[in-house]
Amino acid sequence: MMSQEPPMMVLNQQIQLELRRLSPQRRNTLAEHMQMLQNFPDKCSEIPLTDPNLGIFLAVVLDNLWEDKIPFDRIKEFSSYISGCGLKQKEFLEMQCEQYMTTKSYKNNIADSFGYGVCCEGLKMCTLEAIAQKYVKKFSRYKSCSDIPPDFFTEKKGKRYLYLAAFEVKTPSDFIKDKESFSSNCTAKEKKEIEEACNKFYENSVKSEDQEIVGYDFCCKTMGNNCRPPFYTQIWFFAICGGVGLLLIGIIGVVVYFFCIRKKRGGGKSGGGMKSSKKSTKNSKSKSEALF
Repeated sequence: MMSQEPPMMVLNQQIQLELRRLSPQRRNTLAEHMQMLQNFPDKCSEIPLTDPNLGIFLAVVLDNLWEDKIPFDRIKEFSSYISGCGLKQKEFLEMQCEQYMTTKSYKNNIADSFGYGVCCEGLKMCTLEAIAQKYVKKFSRYKSCSDIPPDFFTEKKGKRYLYLAAFEVKTPSDFIKDKESFSSNCTAKEKKEIEEACNKFYENSVKSEDQEIVGYDFCCKTMGNNCRPPFYTQIWFFAICGGVGLLLIGIIGVVVYFFCIRKKRGGGKSGGGMKSSKKSTKNSKSKSEALF
């Protein structure tokens, strides 16, 4: 494990290792690039990716490097290197990063690996926003419910469901164009799963009523169900509940108030009656003594 070398030195070492493994025939396919591979370009934009053979070779190199450790304080060097990439180089690296994002290193969010440096630090592909955009691109290609992967509605980044983040992205122009065909080919089980996912979207997203986002387009326009959030998430529901609660508190307060007042008045009369009774008894006793 090459753990203490600068990132580009690690890359060069892996390239040399892979070159030694090549058969003479494979070496011939890379003949025009051999000089470049002996000393990898200092600038990303200088990597010649017009030859598919070189692309295949570099893909193998990267696959063997993704989980290699890199000193954490050198990770930011990837940003500097990749900022100099041209469009073709970035597209190539983004395609290879799809492989990195299936590794344990990525799933465990290990931030001192070669893959993290290239894909997360350099290309910024690991942010929730970037992942959501990637989800939407995939989603746009689905033709029916059966195309949706089994883990599409369960995959998370931290505590956040990735599909919920994707549902909040603005709907692209090419998103599920044949909506009727998409929904008509769904099984009852698939529809139920989608309905549950849409309910989570309504309950957890503040944008659920925005008609310009993917979630609304998919749940309402494509699947034709749950076009309004559940009643218990609506503002009017909380307003009514709050009003009823205040009314009940008011009624209870009034009842308690009148009960206390009545008790107080009743207690006063009772006390007066007792005094009067005592006085009357005393007077009658005095009169009796006077007669005898």
